[in-house]
Amino acid sequence: MEFDFEFKTENDKKNYFKNLKHIGEVYAVITSKGYALAQIAGLDRHGIPICRIFSELHKDIPLNIEKIICEEESYLIIIHLPSMAHWRVKQAIKLGMYEVPKDFKIPQYYRDCSSFRGRPAPCKYWAVRDYEGKILLFKDYVLNILHKKIKDNSWKKDFLKLNSASIFNGPALIEALESGFSLENWKPTDFNREATDIIQEELNL
Repeated sequence: MEFDFEFKTENDKKNYFKNLKHIGEVYAVITSKGYALAQIAGLDRHGIPICRIFSELHKDIPLNIEKIICEEESYLIIIHLPSMAHWRVKQAIKLGMYEVPKDFKIPQYYRDCSSFRGRPAPCKYWAVRDYEGKILLFKDYVLNILHKKIKDNSWKKDFLKLNSASIFNGPALIEALESGFSLENWKPTDFNREATDIIQEELNL
C-alpha cells in the first residue's frame, strides 16, 4: 500500500495500520434523544478514524442502514468510534460493516476554533487547516485554495462547509447530536462582516 504522505511518528504509523480494519464499520450512537448512525470512512494522518455522522435521531435503531449511509452525511468528525462501543463505556453499538460510498473523499481542508473549544468566537480566533494540520491564513485560503477574490463574500459558503479539525470524544459527539449541531450554524460571531475587514484584522494580529 502506497501513501502520498509520511507518518510523523512510528506511533502514528502503528495506529494507522491498526485502525484500517475498522473502515466501513457503522455504529449507532446512543443519546438521551435517540440513536444516530455513524460510519468510519477513513483515517487521518495520526491513524484516528474520520467518521461520517448522520445527525438525525431515531427512537429505535434504524433498519434501513444501507439506505441511510448511502446518503450524504451531516458532517465529518475525527473520533475513535470503537472506543465508544466498549462494554465499559456503552456510548455506541456496533451494527456491522458496510461499504463506504465510492464517491466519498476525505476532505483536504478543515476549520478550527480551538481557542474557544468550538464555541462561537470572532473570526480572528478561527483557522483553516489542511489535512496535515498546517494553518492557512484566510487570505491564502480564499485566493489560493478557492481561487476567489477577497471582496467576493461567496467564499463564506465554502467556509461553512468545512468540517471540524478537532478530535472529538464520546461525550462531545453526544452533546453535539443532542444540541442539534450543524456546520451551517457553527460559525464566528462576526461572520457577516465584510471579508476585507475580517482578513485585515487577521493580518494585524
